[in-house]
Amino acid sequence: MKRQVALVGTLLHKDLRLFWHFAALIAVFLALQQIPALVNLLGPLGAFVQQLLIPLATLLLIMVVCHEDSVVSVKHDWLTRPIAGPTLLLAKTLFILAVIVVPAILGGIANDLYLGRSVSEALLAGASSGAQGSTLLLIVVVMAFAAVTTSIRQAIIVSLSGFVVVALLSSLVIHLAVPDEVHGPTGSGWVLGRSVEFMVLLVAASVLWVQYGYRHTKAARSIVCVALIAVEIFLASMTWPRVFAVQKLFSPDASAAAFVQVQVAKGCFPATALLPDGDGTSAGGAAGVMPIPFSEEQRRKAGAGAIEFVTRVVRTSIPAGDLLTIGHAAVTYRIAGATVRPAQAEPGPLRAPLPWTTLRDGTVALDDYWLLPRSEFDRLAAVHDVETQIDYSLSLAAPTAQARFLADGRRVSYPGIGYCSAKLDRATAVVDVDCFKAGAQPAQVVANLDGAPQTASKASGYPDFAPAVLNLWGGQRYTFQLHATGSEVPRVSVTAYQARAHFDRRIIVPGILGGPVPQCPAP
Repeated sequence: MKRQVALVGTLLHKDLRLFWHFAALIAVFLALQQIPALVNLLGPLGAFVQQLLIPLATLLLIMVVCHEDSVVSVKHDWLTRPIAGPTLLLAKTLFILAVIVVPAILGGIANDLYLGRSVSEALLAGASSGAQGSTLLLIVVVMAFAAVTTSIRQAIIVSLSGFVVVALLSSLVIHLAVPDEVHGPTGSGWVLGRSVEFMVLLVAASVLWVQYGYRHTKAARSIVCVALIAVEIFLASMTWPRVFAVQKLFSPDASAAAFVQVQVAKGCFPATALLPDGDGTSAGGAAGVMPIPFSEEQRRKAGAGAIEFVTRVVRTSIPAGDLLTIGHAAVTYRIAGATVRPAQAEPGPLRAPLPWTTLRDGTVALDDYWLLPRSEFDRLAAVHDVETQIDYSLSLAAPTAQARFLADGRRVSYPGIGYCSAKLDRATAVVDVDCFKAGAQPAQVVANLDGAPQTASKASGYPDFAPAVLNLWGGQRYTFQLHATGSEVPRVSVTAYQARAHFDRRIIVPGILGGPVPQCPAP
């Protein structure tokens, strides 16, 4: 054991003597980039240094440190070197962590202390930002890549060519197979994201184990090639039903779905025929309906005379205090009870994190916009018993913690919420809310002012329904801007939500546009 420790110390001392100029420069930059006030002083130059220069320099440092004692040695000097592979790997890992992770942690701590936050919060925030999971994963991946290349020159050539190939394949797979909703408001991004991260980590760890443990380069390179193919196949196979099926497996209280009732508003769907100049003529009892700005590419694919229609889903029952999210909606058509090919309808703009709106009669509803080619409508209209099938993928989230405090600038730690404070700007009547939570994160955080309507609530963004076991590392900062009324200091309410149930709802209506074609004709 003493000999191993002595060897690790010798290797660290050697690398420090060789690269201390480069390492010190990167360490300083990594610490300073954790302080936004300093980065903002540099303007565009600061953004360039932070977003491009520092990442490239960090990657280069990892590569040169690992290649200084290359596992893939062209001279095979490892045959006589009296240093075991695991010892060498430990020394390289400690050096990289000391130069990259530790300065970032110290910079994060310094920034929070500069902002006047407590020592306990500064320590948590610094550790979560400096040692976040993405940074540690990147270090492992780059070290594994260095372990299968013979030199810096080969590493650069392979990385550039590999980046182009992987980017092209990934773009193709995502475009053809992975639905946009997975990356949007569904909260299902973790199904693919965490899976790919786990596979990448497993592959990188395997490469390091094979190379530093057995120095078997061919086996390590084969692992990388097979893994790339496996990841692409995995992404191509994960259609939306499969993604949501995985998410449903992690419903903590699947029975809660029985308390949720939704239905499509009765009557003909408001519809508009898109004209070549982009204007529209409305029909279906919805005079004055304005066309939603679909992209030119969507309009071109739909063709001349395409029909834009709106479906409104009404929420009639939901457990008190819970949030309901419609992550995905799909329209298909049925003939004699059998589903025909999916409608060539494309959703409009991505939904907002809290898309529900309260109507004048007090009901809560959500609108979806669809674009249907005229030729598709004519084909379906020729069939007398056609029906519209609308499939919704929904997620129900329940409140797990709440904090209520005055917007007086005081910062306090609240269970389940983290450190929070709010400050009122009387000149603009805007309340700036800032919260930080370390460790496991809620699926969504919502802030509002006491006495304000629910529609004034601000969400932290799209929900993330990743299970707690996959969301333990790191921390997250939540910021909101709320508009106050009156002269008194308002009281802020911050609520954390966790997933309760994920489920589907299928609604079938007659005809194509909400009723039989004679009653609900095309515009």
